[in-house]
Amino acid sequence: MKEIDKVERLRSSEDEQGILIFLTIKGRLFKEEAGRSPKDLEEKLNLPEGEANRLYHLLYKLIDSME
Repeated sequence: MKEIDKVERLRSSEDEQGILIFLTIKGRLFKEEAGRSPKDLEEKLNLPEGEANRLYHLLYKLIDSME
């Protein structure tokens, strides 16, 4: 995701070992476009159905922990 400008990684100013991960504007737009359903994600990324469903749930778990 970092390589395609969807997330940004920053070192924590409070803890040098900590890394903070944020969605970029492109990442937020991707979330809105591709994240409507696992089927949408499957089509956008050309993934097998099971992988798209797993990725969908993992992405939303990650996004929920960031908000």
